[in-house]
Amino acid sequence: MLDQFEQRPPINFEEVNLTPEKKPRPKIWGEVSDPKKHDPKKFRYLVHAFNPFATASQQLAAVSAELSGACKVDKSEGDQSINLFDQPERLGERVSLSMSLIDQEHTRTWGQGGIIVEAPEGNIVITSPTDMGSHSSSKEFLRRQAQGRLLLSGDQLLKLTSGGIYNEVVAFGRSESGETLQLRGFFIKVDKRGQPTDPVIAEKMKQHARRLNLPLVEIQVQGPYEQEMFEIAENSVWAHYRGNRYNLGSDNPEFAFRAYDDKCDTFFPSPQEIEDVIAHFVQSGNLDSAQAQQIRQRYKIADSQRKSPKVEYDPKTNEIIRVTIKDGYGKDEIEYWLNPFGNCWRVNMKEYKKVLRKSFLNSQRIRTDAYQHLRYQTPLSSSEVLFILESRRETMEPEQCEKLIRLFSSVKDKIDQVYNQQQTFTRRNRFSL
Repeated sequence: MLDQFEQRPPINFEEVNLTPEKKPRPKIWGEVSDPKKHDPKKFRYLVHAFNPFATASQQLAAVSAELSGACKVDKSEGDQSINLFDQPERLGERVSLSMSLIDQEHTRTWGQGGIIVEAPEGNIVITSPTDMGSHSSSKEFLRRQAQGRLLLSGDQLLKLTSGGIYNEVVAFGRSESGETLQLRGFFIKVDKRGQPTDPVIAEKMKQHARRLNLPLVEIQVQGPYEQEMFEIAENSVWAHYRGNRYNLGSDNPEFAFRAYDDKCDTFFPSPQEIEDVIAHFVQSGNLDSAQAQQIRQRYKIADSQRKSPKVEYDPKTNEIIRVTIKDGYGKDEIEYWLNPFGNCWRVNMKEYKKVLRKSFLNSQRIRTDAYQHLRYQTPLSSSEVLFILESRRETMEPEQCEKLIRLFSSVKDKIDQVYNQQQTFTRRNRFSL
């Protein structure tokens, strides 16, 4: 009976590989470097940068495109509403991601900090040396937009990217084969002093890096106004000095003598600061004494106009609904917000802009922090309001000045009622603010 079976050698179980084969790692696009081994002199990263004002409008743009019929948004393709500023680890769940490829010679990005991404080649759909303005909520739309365009390698893309602009790389969050974008780290931009060019974004990226145990890369960039410059145009005079850009006179009073810092934030320079700029360019030979004196006179006029109360009227009733008064210079600029309903505030504009940036980057913050305004607004009493208006008498026509003083004198009780309520609320909540 046993002879009927063919004799076979015994099985050696030690030679049998019972471990399932691992799926081969996909080829990564862009020949990117490892942020864990960052070399400031030689690096290459695929990054998604955060821009507070763009983040606020992304969802509106998606809805608009769908309603107009420009594209069809398929929710099964991913969730484009995921806020990566709060949850960067969920980038693979989005429909797509718009990014830029950067290296030590190409550091321009859409924002001043963000995430470092690793993208499989199969996820890449668009590569462009300039901003394409891609609609990121629809794979169908992106495929149409990519038709007829070459898919560039990382080397090719950087070679075609001009130094003063940023390129755009669009990738699907998940490819048809199931490969997803991966989060590899975070980056922030710093100036020559090592200070973040956007402290709000930098603070958030540092928090994520600690939370997720991922590297944070600092990329030093030159300020946009580092190179000294003086230019007399037809309707304005511009100067770059000590990293700032100064408008030394403009036909438009709204912008006359406004300045821009290395973060492109605007401010109104102090008289001493303007005098330093004028003196420097007189010494360098760009200005003569007559031109310098003309700039000084125009600055005084612009400063006076800036401090003059700006009155807003109800278009239906023509009644005053708000008065705004500006004061202070540079980072110490403040505004007084007055209205005849009793709400009168002294506003720290530096803190206000900071809160505004945070709220744009995180739309949920408005709902979760209903009293954030108390961080930058201080209530005013009726006596303070009337003193402020009196101090601006010389900047207004006498009739308008008397009209404003009469109006706010008539609502003194309302102003003080709101003032006392806010003071009480602040005392009760001072430890949580």
